[in-house]
Amino acid sequence: MKRAYPYIIFPVILLLGAGGCDEKQRILLPAPDTVRVAFQDWIAPFPGYAGTRDAVIKESPYWITRNGNFGINQEDTLGTIFREGHYYERRLLVRSDITFITDCSVVLQARLSLRIKPGGAGTATFRLFETVVPVIVPGSWVEGLGGLAAGASWYATDGIVPWLTEGGDYLSPPLDECTVDEDSVITFNISTGLIRRWLNDPATNHGVLIKSAAAGEEAFREIYLREAGDSTLGPRLEIKYLRGG
Repeated sequence: MKRAYPYIIFPVILLLGAGGCDEKQRILLPAPDTVRVAFQDWIAPFPGYAGTRDAVIKESPYWITRNGNFGINQEDTLGTIFREGHYYERRLLVRSDITFITDCSVVLQARLSLRIKPGGAGTATFRLFETVVPVIVPGSWVEGLGGLAAGASWYATDGIVPWLTEGGDYLSPPLDECTVDEDSVITFNISTGLIRRWLNDPATNHGVLIKSAAAGEEAFREIYLREAGDSTLGPRLEIKYLRGG
């Protein structure tokens, strides 16, 4: 699956900024530099970066699975599976620390890419949403180290505090939708406005939730997570922005 991304030229722009710009110091700059930065554990924006968090949360008829944490899995299932006469969802939470971007910027584009393994079932359509957490949660959802009630699960944000709605809380409508058949990568667009907000107020960055658009059919893929043995297979967030003064 391929997407077309237009190339945009801004000869002159008024930089209002994100990430610490003083609005009283607005500067008119000719042809600001375009910067592309990636966030992927152990690879970018620098080799020691480890700011990604991801976890699959699983719907199931079994309490131990709904409350189980799978935050240390190297790979897992995303989508809708059929088990024992019923359809159950597997959803993915992903969050990246993007505070590395500190210069004044206007965000032009943001994309999240997930590597998938060959196989799976059906032609799967996935939707990406902004994740939110209950106001009583200090911080954000917890990736966890695996086990029962040990981190984010279908039921809870951190193993203890429940989501307002089982399966994770998110804002509608979806930010993007992606259909995949035999592709090796799933790529989603994330709104530039959301990235700007995360830069201005990192405490609001709870990442995204990805879920199946299918209802009543089996459609899933096996995805690589940040703990994959090959770091190049983990989730990758790419942001393009205009550098400020």
